[in-house]
Amino acid sequence: HISFVSNAAEKINSIHSEAIVALSTDRENKYSQRLERLVAETNSTIKIAIGTLKHLKEETSQLKERVTTKSKKCKSKSVDLEISSELAVRENIIAACSQKLKQESTTYRTAQEEYKLAIQRKIKLQLHVIDPSLTEETIQDIMDNGEGTESFFKHRIMTKKVNSEIQTTCYKAKTKFKDVLALEQSMTELHRMFLDLALLIEIQ
Repeated sequence: HISFVSNAAEKINSIHSEAIVALSTDRENKYSQRLERLVAETNSTIKIAIGTLKHLKEETSQLKERVTTKSKKCKSKSVDLEISSELAVRENIIAACSQKLKQESTTYRTAQEEYKLAIQRKIKLQLHVIDPSLTEETIQDIMDNGEGTESFFKHRIMTKKVNSEIQTTCYKAKTKFKDVLALEQSMTELHRMFLDLALLIEIQ
């Protein structure tokens, strides 16, 4: 699970590098689809990994309680020490895996954030192509409002006699904006999982 998350960060960086310089609509769609699949699979993997670590932590705590209860009734201490030693090793492994998962998940989240910012810069350039009169404030308002962005593109295409190049630019910008929304949703989901992971590490 952890190696999958690590590889996901590298793949996002790779998609980022290729998508930013993509010129054709087909290639941009291809990278958007790759990003969507990768984010969904990776977030699911992180969720499963956290669930597994939680289960192992709870199971280890229950075993410790049983050993403690049994040691009070049993005269032999050698077996208890051996079991306690094994449980300590197990706790250390869980703690190390939790820390590693947090580290790789942070790198993964950073890769998403950098990609999102790069996409937003590209959208701003495309919006300027569609309407050079747009101010930075207006562009930011458009990007901050999902419904406003959709209506902006429709309005430009339906009410103005725009050439095919501008229509293509509108379509590309719409596609990129969907990528931004997908990444924002992913990072919101990651934030919730980070809270679970932080709690897991805190109680080690």
